[in-house]
Amino acid sequence: MKIKSAGFTLVELITVMVIVAVLAAGLVAFLRPAIGNYMAVGRRASLSDQADSAMRLMMRDIRLAVPNSIRQAAPTCFELVPGSGGGRFRTAVDSANAGSLPLEASAPAAAFDVFMPQAPVPPAAGDWIVIGNQTADDIYNTPSPTRTGILVVAPPPVAALPAGTHRITVNALRVNIQPGYDGSRFMIVPAAIGPVMYSCTAGLLNGRGTGALLRYSGYGFNAGMPNGCNAPPLAINNALTAQPSLVANNVSACTMTYDPNPGATQGSGYMSIQLTLTDDNESVTLTYGAHASNVP
Repeated sequence: MKIKSAGFTLVELITVMVIVAVLAAGLVAFLRPAIGNYMAVGRRASLSDQADSAMRLMMRDIRLAVPNSIRQAAPTCFELVPGSGGGRFRTAVDSANAGSLPLEASAPAAAFDVFMPQAPVPPAAGDWIVIGNQTADDIYNTPSPTRTGILVVAPPPVAALPAGTHRITVNALRVNIQPGYDGSRFMIVPAAIGPVMYSCTAGLLNGRGTGALLRYSGYGFNAGMPNGCNAPPLAINNALTAQPSLVANNVSACTMTYDPNPGATQGSGYMSIQLTLTDDNESVTLTYGAHASNVP
């Protein structure tokens, strides 16, 4: 008796393998572009988020900058002095309430009154008060005849002040207001931050950006910017350098352009920044602009 065994012949097996290979090749041909597009969209979204975060950080510092404090050494860097607050100070004695302390150009004082509370970031010991600066030199040069470098001590109790005012105690030896200034405005610069410099390097290799956008702070006031934008600024004692923080990487192109007087706009500078990030042959370019108030 002959027993018939079940199974596949070699011809059937080869036929099935060929059919499966053809189907797999077809699926790869159809799915590969879709998968590639999905991965590209993810890379572009990540680059867009990074570029947008970097731009928003720079725009925030520009809008908070002390008037006339933005300066450039090259189109790939700029320096500014961000403020943490400000207001208006009293320029004359209060005729209705005794005990007021005005701040006058001709009479340096150990304290002066301002017309609003310094909240949520009140001035602290060592902070700078900037009044009446007209140019960047008024901010960065040390010493300066127009930069009011005031060491803030501690305000006296509010109950001892005239109604509606608050008092800032200062180092009287460093109070100096430019003659003729009648704006009565001041800005506070935190000593822990001081000037800030953004520096950008750019490059492209094998479809990937090789540059970086860095933010330097805590290095103090210097009369001049470093030669070129790639060297970190020296600390105020010219011995230490500021520690940079990474704002964005994969930078393939970067351009920063500052116009201190754009057209007919008076008392307002304009900063334009274009940033391109590239990763795995995918690029994202953002262009932002911001006005900076230059009215002291």
